Amino acid sequence: QWYIGQLYYRGEGVLRDFGQARNWFERCVDLEFAECYSTLGKMYWSGHGVPVNFEKAKNLFVAGAKRGNSWAFWALGQVYIAGDGVPKNNAKGLEYFSRGAQREWLLSILALGDAYKEGVIVGKDNVRALQWFRIAAEKGDEDAATEASEIEKLLNPDQIEQAKRLQDDWKRLRTDSFWPFDFEILDEFNFDVAAFEKKVGIDLEAEKRLHGPKMAAVQAFVRANGFDRIVIDPPQARIGIMTTGKAYLEFEIS
Repeated sequence: QWYIGQLYYRGEGVLRDFGQARNWFERCVDLEFAECYSTLGKMYWSGHGVPVNFEKAKNLFVAGAKRGNSWAFWALGQVYIAGDGVPKNNAKGLEYFSRGAQREWLLSILALGDAYKEGVIVGKDNVRALQWFRIAAEKGDEDAATEASEIEKLLNPDQIEQAKRLQDDWKRLRTDSFWPFDFEILDEFNFDVAAFEKKVGIDLEAEKRLHGPKMAAVQAFVRANGFDRIVIDPPQARIGIMTTGKAYLEFEIS
């Protein structure tokens, strides 16, 4: 339903129709699909097919962020910095950018780079700006690579090395695996975890343990056993089959 809504929202393969897009997004909100909350919030934020309603947009972004949508964290950062339907709060906006960056969301990473470069919503800090633009550049953003090069010209070798250490620290400390639910924001907005678990059949605490501490064991296994291995390599092969997890075992047995 979200994909159909996106087709109408963007006018891809169909005539652009914000009304139809909203209808499809509202349907999949009932299924607790994170992207639907965020995209519907975007419609109310920008006034696409609906009257601008910052309060409703913010609430939908919060709902999307609760369910782990990375774009929603960036959007909430913009909302608090602009004061759209909420008291203007640069610190809170920066915090949401940081949460989005933790999920490796490029828009949030770029927002942090711009914030430290410009020094408007936070103190100007070219070392921090270089850190974030380098991270964005590693993700393929050419403009970020240009920004990083220009900032490097303003720094001495020690400052450039400091930016690299910050960049390396971020890589070590960021979320090791995709954990879709943000427990800090669940607590902050009094999210009814029990009702959500009952509706979608998920034990959030169990999932948190599975995707949190247990990931260290997964990473250790990969380091010890390797990854992306070619197991069967016939000389006349015309197609390839990729498998993971239980599917690999079933394939190997067959």
